[in-house]
Amino acid sequence: MARPGRPTPTLVLTNDERWRLEASAYSIRDLSRSLRCRIVLRCAEGFSNRQVAKLLGVSQATVSKWRWRFAERRV
Repeated sequence: MARPGRPTPTLVLTNDERWRLEASAYSIRDLSRSLRCRIVLRCAEGFSNRQVAKLLGVSQATVSKWRWRFAERRV
């Protein structure tokens, strides 16, 4: 049974957004930005917050935060 709460936004990326995120996803210059890009890319692929958190070794709260920030502000 799903828990009630705020619905999770579905992320659909434009080609430009995807290109920019992929370009930064594995940068060694800025590891925190790299992680944020990988979170958004996995969310856009349809993974749940729980799945992304497990794949990337972060908390579900972190994934939720960056999913929402991207949905509101984009790249």
